[in-house]
Amino acid sequence: DGFTPIFDPTTNQVYYVETQNGSLWYTDDAGNTINDFTIGLDTGRKSWDMPYIMSAQNSSTFYCGTSKMYTMTGAPYGTWQAISNDLTDGIIYDPRFHVISTVAESGVNGNLLYAGTSDANVWASWNQGSSWTNVTGSLPNRYVTSVKASPNVAKNVYVAHSGYKYNDFIPHIHKSIDSGKTWQSIAGNLPQFAINDILILPGSENVIITATDAGVYATVDAGVSWNRVGNNMPIMPVYDLELNTTLNRLIAGTFARSIWSFDVNDITGMKEKEIDKNDLVVYPNPSNGRFSVSISSNEATIKIFNLNGQEVRITNDLKIDISDQAPGIYLLQVETVKGRSVTKIVLQ
Repeated sequence: DGFTPIFDPTTNQVYYVETQNGSLWYTDDAGNTINDFTIGLDTGRKSWDMPYIMSAQNSSTFYCGTSKMYTMTGAPYGTWQAISNDLTDGIIYDPRFHVISTVAESGVNGNLLYAGTSDANVWASWNQGSSWTNVTGSLPNRYVTSVKASPNVAKNVYVAHSGYKYNDFIPHIHKSIDSGKTWQSIAGNLPQFAINDILILPGSENVIITATDAGVYATVDAGVSWNRVGNNMPIMPVYDLELNTTLNRLIAGTFARSIWSFDVNDITGMKEKEIDKNDLVVYPNPSNGRFSVSISSNEATIKIFNLNGQEVRITNDLKIDISDQAPGIYLLQVETVKGRSVTKIVLQ
């Protein structure tokens, strides 16, 4: 059994893997050697699939949840430090229940963290874990499967639950526009299946995609109405959603039916023309962060994204300077009247 792999966007030598019950490992030599990544974590309650994430702000900062929240700086060589007390109800009768089941960091505000638990608690911290506030409020008393901070609006956050433990098949998904102080259901016409993961489309708060126990469903009106994504995926559980920003494709991880993908433009209804690749030149590439874009168009809008989907620059200038960014791989998106194109750029 394997769980979440995480790849360092600044180097192809470092990546992280997980096995059962919160066993974490890292390699710093592209897989030739594997090393323990659990130093400092408590040995008590952990989820079978313990949540851990790399910070969108810094690839050497991590967060994970057992019954407490932890952070590590200087990864992969640091030590995990607890940044909360027990965030669960604390009733120990199963080491895999009463655990933190999902964690999230805001990509807009790096100080804002969230944690959800298997016993229905949702917590928020506005100071990188120095203090925590229970924001469960009116949310259902159900297993929290996913907490996702909006990539677009700092105070927007989404939470999904599963009620199978209580023979509850209601599709629980809620949104808050005030960092969890109040909640509103956006389940709309979703079918009666548990929701396992949420993805909010960068750049559009109206487009939300859910992984359910019956496939993938999406809304383009912020949850008023939902439609099944695609017509050839069997009725089966989907547990993970990711966005390939280079190809603009939705990636769905399923239970026992492998990995599927889907063109996001077919969800939004905004199928775009692609700029001829021969019409776009970026040089030098790799660069030190200063490079030029050559394209046969009088006007172009250029956006630079890091691999976490964060926009780091937007400009109309064809001479670009992002030397203030960390070395690594970035995505350059060019939009003109002819269409759009996305290409990779490498900062050394």
